[in-house]
Amino acid sequence: MLFEQYKNEIAFLHYPAIKSSMLYGLGILEKKGGFRDKVNFISEHYTLVYLISGNAEYTDQDGTRHALSAGDFFQRFPGRPHSTFISPSGNYKEVYVMVGRRVYDLGRELEIIPEKPTGHLPLTEEWESQFIRLLEEFRNPDDYNQAKKILHCQKLLFDFFSASFQTDHADGTPIVSEACRILCSDFRKKTDLAEFCRLRHVNYHTFRRLFKAGKGISPNQFRQEARLARAREILRQHILNISEIAEELGYSSQFEFSRQFKRRYKISPARFRKNPSA
Repeated sequence: MLFEQYKNEIAFLHYPAIKSSMLYGLGILEKKGGFRDKVNFISEHYTLVYLISGNAEYTDQDGTRHALSAGDFFQRFPGRPHSTFISPSGNYKEVYVMVGRRVYDLGRELEIIPEKPTGHLPLTEEWESQFIRLLEEFRNPDDYNQAKKILHCQKLLFDFFSASFQTDHADGTPIVSEACRILCSDFRKKTDLAEFCRLRHVNYHTFRRLFKAGKGISPNQFRQEARLARAREILRQHILNISEIAEELGYSSQFEFSRQFKRRYKISPARFRKNPSA
């Protein structure tokens, strides 16, 4: 069983100080069954909870019940009540990723974090390895600088949903929504949309028409807008300098990043960092 050697591991990071909007956390938890884990619980943070083993039931804010088992996930949306019940049968274990409201709002704006409260992603050694690697980074304060930890945590969350939407595609997830998440998953990598369409048996030109009809802009323009929106968020967090942001977001140079940012927002990245409300 995956994560078998890990029992209860929790790690948190606050940057630059203990503020709810800038909280990052992840962990592995084992829980005994037969009790209400959370009842009408409302969190100010966002949490993705992924079941490794056991069974549970999630009740969303509308009272709808969702049965959960290994490989399923549920979301604790900030400000929304929900309840969870751990089944008495089986050894319940979960892993979770928690982020502050800022990262959640950005994920919703870019349509990366889905609205549906539950979903499924098959358990794999790849996800175990990625999660454990990040957990070890968080536990060792001298091993990695805080900025990289924060960005790796955000990337893990967004990569998770990118993979889950690809899994859901056969069940009717719109191809435009799936493309949006892939376009935003890693700005350092080039996205081959022609290959994306070929694997889904969709004509590339038809896809572009569908995308523009749904989003009002081309896939390339959408990616550029999402990348610049991501840049604004990193600038607000004050965790990387301008050249590091350019590298993290896949720009060819700091000059190119600054040029595109200023063309879009009529202000340089440096001035925006000093006055985000300008």
